[in-house]
Amino acid sequence: GSAGYGRLSAKNNWTNISRVLGTGRISNGGGQNNFNSKGLIGGLHVGIQKFVTPTIRIGGEIYGFFQAHKASVSAGTRSESLKRENGGGIKTKAGYLFDTHSSVYAHLGVEKAGFKYTVSEGIAGTSKKYLWGMPFGIGIETSLGCKWTARVEYTHIIYQKWKTKERLVDSNVVAILASKTKISPSQDSIVLGVSYTF
Repeated sequence: GSAGYGRLSAKNNWTNISRVLGTGRISNGGGQNNFNSKGLIGGLHVGIQKFVTPTIRIGGEIYGFFQAHKASVSAGTRSESLKRENGGGIKTKAGYLFDTHSSVYAHLGVEKAGFKYTVSEGIAGTSKKYLWGMPFGIGIETSLGCKWTARVEYTHIIYQKWKTKERLVDSNVVAILASKTKISPSQDSIVLGVSYTF
């Protein structure tokens, strides 16, 4: 298991589309903003490691994660929020044993994470999608004795771009207003984890 701190960030380019009754479709402009969110992150992992030399070991892990924070921005009557929800992935590890109990390692993998985006200018429209991401980073792992080990791990994740469909965000008797976006998310995290060796 592991627990730590994550920072989600994303660039968001949005466009509003106004449809006025009897006049067709008219672009109503757009803008750009940045999402930033910080908070707790937790996870579970299971994997295997093997020494290929007395000081080099390689391995792989399957993991799942959850986090409880979201990013929100507001400008005038428009409000938006983005949240990375539960997901999981698989990664490879390669480490160097620099003393009898501790090693430094690099890791690289692929994961799939659920994202939730909400936009409102009077009516809330919500989109959800699972995005593929590429996590990579470094860590230090040390033995605690009695088959237990502890680790500190840094991970940076780059996700695929997400183009949302048009969502209704406002309406009145003469017009409706819809919004679509292109979101480019990424996340940095530092976690403390423990493992039990069978």
